Amino acid sequence: MLNGEHLNNWIRNIDSIISSILTELNIDSTEKHICDKKIEYVLMKGEMAISISYTLDKAYDVMVVDANSEKIVYSNTEFGVEPLELRELINRDVVKTKWI
Repeated sequence: MLNGEHLNNWIRNIDSIISSILTELNIDSTEKHICDKKIEYVLMKGEMAISISYTLDKAYDVMVVDANSEKIVYSNTEFGVEPLELRELINRDVVKTKWI
């Protein structure tokens, strides 16, 4: 288990990776939530909302929701994802959803 300093470093590293990806996507608005084992971003672009989360246990999750109907348009979860794999996975999932 990570102590406080290691957890803060982990959060900063993951936040930096995900933030750099998000700046490329022309997002309307972004919210970031951090709890003890997970970083989650909720993004809005037009009528779509996307949730991207990554956990201390290396679980990656993405979900795209149509804001009008509140129906899930796309969802994917993967386990054992290393931080350096996040860029590729987020880009792949964003392209699959035609969100960009």
